Amino acid sequence: METEHPYKFTSRQIIKNLLDVNIVRSAYEKTKPLLPKIVLSLRNSLASTNDFNDDLLILQQLSELVKEELNIYLHLILQPINKVTMQKKHKIKINETLRLLEHNGGEEALKVIKKKIPTYIGMF
Repeated sequence: METEHPYKFTSRQIIKNLLDVNIVRSAYEKTKPLLPKIVLSLRNSLASTNDFNDDLLILQQLSELVKEELNIYLHLILQPINKVTMQKKHKIKINETLRLLEHNGGEEALKVIKKKIPTYIGMF
């Protein structure tokens, strides 16, 4: 949610590094208990649409790390994404993200995605 330089860059780089298993060996163990707070912050950031594509990359990285643990929070994350799904400049990155969420979350994730974003066509 930071908007001023250098805080904006620093905060985004820190979250990317914390979610990277190659940098932090116990990234999953450290991230799992903080997941509700991370999701809330990510949702607020997605809703602001200042750096929407950057936020989607962080969401992708989070999904890769925690897999189906993210399913119970998907409804919160998908609301701000749904608001911009029809914007051409974000469409490709949104589809990539939704496919990754579906891949990592399975059938349960697909149900939530279809409920929140009815225009989404799943992988399966």
